[in-house]
Formats: sequence, structure tokens, C-alpha cells
Amino acid sequence: MSVIALKVDIHTRVGLTDGAVALAGLFREQGAGATFYLSLGPDRAGKVPLAEWFAHGGVKPRAHLPFLTRQNGRLWPGPDMGRALRKCLHALQGDGFELGLKAWDQAAWRRQSTDADAEWTRKALERAIAGFTRLTGAAPQTLAAPGWHGNWSAVRQSQGLGIHFASDARGREPFIPVQRAEIVAVPQLPTTLPTLDEVLAESHGDQTQAIERILNLTSTPRRHGHVFSLNAEADGRKLLQMVGLLLAGWKRQGWQCVSLGDLAATLDLSRLPHSELVWETWPGRRGKLARQGDNVFIA
Repeated sequence: MSVIALKVDIHTRVGLTDGAVALAGLFREQGAGATFYLSLGPDRAGKVPLAEWFAHGGVKPRAHLPFLTRQNGRLWPGPDMGRALRKCLHALQGDGFELGLKAWDQAAWRRQSTDADAEWTRKALERAIAGFTRLTGAAPQTLAAPGWHGNWSAVRQSQGLGIHFASDARGREPFIPVQRAEIVAVPQLPTTLPTLDEVLAESHGDQTQAIERILNLTSTPRRHGHVFSLNAEADGRKLLQMVGLLLAGWKRQGWQCVSLGDLAATLDLSRLPHSELVWETWPGRRGKLARQGDNVFIA
């Protein structure tokens, strides 16, 4: 059966306590698997430009983040993501959902990682991994860069940190990342489909048209399926009904929704393409995002 791996990005406390919990309930009802990627440390959502949270062009990003959340890190210190949220995380684990790691202080990662040196990157990754391990009781096996922002040093360092696979990029299929002839053994499972906020922006807020566009893209089977990224703050709250309609549409098309770990387990790494990993501007998004580039021949 063809699979669509569901990747849920959690950036804020409200994204976890409201959005992720609601998505987990929907996934349980639909028999869907998923990977929930956690941001740890302070919730400083107010330090992230709104245009960076959601695709611009037709959807108002302010509608997806509560007013108080937008002030975290601006009018008052950002509340800690971990201390009061263990019950939510343990509930996700108890329901069998896979947990992955995004970053410690994702607002700082978004602002600084693109131009950061190896030392800054190492400290940020090590702090995030230590926090994840304390919070969940196990070290993370998968990483996903916040907003697809990052740098090559982070990709390189992931292979020495016990990471089995990553989802840092946009792309077309799973691949082994390469840059300037350097190969990193941690496979990338890139986001292959547009996000809900992106298709809503293109369809000027028409939800029916947006869902039809995504279902058209999944109307034919693919060897490695797809990776679909969800934003807990929007897709788990105001757009939850759209997610339910998408899941139902995929079931009619014959897809099975799984975690990224389930998708990774089906891959023969020796047969994956080696692709350049590049950072470029992306339509409707702010800053430079990681993208799967051209395939390269490895002798």
C-alpha cells in the first residue's frame, strides 16, 4: 500500500496543548500514524515574523496564532515549552505516535541558523537533544529544522548525534544529502507536498479548491509515497476540519498515513539518490529554505 508520512511541526505551547492534541485525536479516529516534531526551550513566538509562520499571499497569518502567543518573547519572557507539558507528550507517546526534535528556542534557530558557524550549531543541537532526552526519557532519532531553516553544519553534525533520519528540506523523494562532494549518511525525508496554508494562499482562501489541489497531486502512486507537513498551530486548530477531509480523501485514493519512521523503515538506503542540499528562497515563504537539488553521481 502507498504511504503518506504525516509530519506535525509543533512550535508553541498552544500548538502542543491545543493543536497537537486535536490532531492526535483525529489521527486515532482515522487510524493514521504521524511524527510529532517538538520545539523545546522558551516559546518566543513573538520573535518570529508572522510572514515566516505561514505562507503569505491570501491567508492572514494572524488568524492562526492567539494574541497572547504572538506576544511571547516580546511583551514578556517566553514560557518554557517543557515544564508544564509532560502530560501532553506522554499522552502522544502512549498513543503510539513517534516524537522527533525540531530545536531549542526555535525562534533563535530561525533567525540565526542560516549564517551560524559550526560551534553555534553544535551547542544549539546538543542543548536541544539534552532537553528532548530529559523530557521524553529517550534521545531523539529524528530531526526536522524549524521552518526548513538551517545550515550544512547541522546536517553534517546530525550523523554523530544518533540521528537515524531527518526531514529538514522540501523536495521530491527521500535522498542522501550531498554538498561539495561531501556525503552525510543520515537520509533526508523531505516534505514533498504543499502545505495547507500554501494551497489556501494560492486559492485565495477557498478550502474546497485547496483540498482538491492536494488530492490531485496524490492521485497517482509514487514509489516512496509522500511526506506531508502540518503546522500544529493552524492545522490542529482552525484548519482541523480540512485535515479531516484530506485524510478521508487519501483513504479513498488508497493511501495509508504513517509516521516518518514507518516510511524510513521501508527504504533501501543503498538505492536512494544522492542529491545536493541547497538553501534557496521558496514561493510564499520568508528567508532561505532547505531544498533537494539535483541528483549527483557518486563513483
